[in-house]
Amino acid sequence: MFEFYSYHSIFASSQLAKEKGSYKTYKGSLWSQNKLPIDSYADLMKYKGKKPNLESSLDWSEVRNHISEHGMRNSNVMAIAPTATIGYINGVEQSVEPNFSVLFVYENKSGNFYITNQHFINDMKKEGLWNSNTAKLIKDADGDLSVLNGDIPSWIKLKYKTAFDRDMFKLIDCNAVRQKWIDQAISFNLYNKETSLKYLNDVYMSCWEAGLKTTYYLRNRAASKVEKSTSEADKGEEASACSIEAVKNGGSCESCQ
Repeated sequence: MFEFYSYHSIFASSQLAKEKGSYKTYKGSLWSQNKLPIDSYADLMKYKGKKPNLESSLDWSEVRNHISEHGMRNSNVMAIAPTATIGYINGVEQSVEPNFSVLFVYENKSGNFYITNQHFINDMKKEGLWNSNTAKLIKDADGDLSVLNGDIPSWIKLKYKTAFDRDMFKLIDCNAVRQKWIDQAISFNLYNKETSLKYLNDVYMSCWEAGLKTTYYLRNRAASKVEKSTSEADKGEEASACSIEAVKNGGSCESCQ
C-alpha cells in the first residue's frame, strides 16, 4: 500500500512540474540525482552496515524517466501525520498503529470525552454482551480487556489486544517497511508497559537501526488511564461520551468541535 502511495504521489508531483515547472531549488536535490525515497533508504541502510529491504511490486522506470525529464513540483511529497481528533470523529485510530485501548478519555478544547472502539462494541452486541455493567467493568480496567475475567470471549480479547500488549519491536519493523517509501516521516507512537530503562533504550535504538526518521509520543500505561467516578459528587465532572450516532441522527456532540 505504501509503495502505491509513494509511486502515485511522486508521479503526480512530477506531472505538475511538467505543467508548472519544478520548485526553485530542485537543481542539486536528491530528486535531480535520481534519488527517490527508496534510494535514500538504501543508502542509509548501507551506511549502517545493514542489508536494505528493496522488495518492490511496481515498475518505477516510468516515474524515474518522467522526473529526469520534467523534475518535481514539490520538494517534500509525503508524510503520515497524527490526526487524532479527525480520526476519532471518523471512528478510527489516530495513525497507522494499533489502538491503545478500547475505551479512553480524549481531551480537547470542549472538554474530556470518552472514545470507544465501535468495532469492539459491535462485536460485543452481536454476542449479546454489551450493557452498562460491562461498560463499567471495562472502564475500571482502563480499556484493557486482558485483565478482565468473565463473559468476554477469548476471541474478542485477542482481536482487541491493545498496543501495549503487542510486540513493540514488531510494530517498529512494520513501520520501517512503510517509512522506506515516504520521503518525510511517519507519526509513530511508542508504547511502554515496562519499568526498565534498558527496554526504552532498546526500543529507541531499534527505531534508529530500522531507519525510522522520527517517533512521536512515548505512551506509558499511567498516562493512558481513563478517569473514574468514585462518588455521586464526582459524576458531574465525568467525561462525556463521544456520540457519532447522535450526530448522524441530527443531534450534536461537543467532542467533534
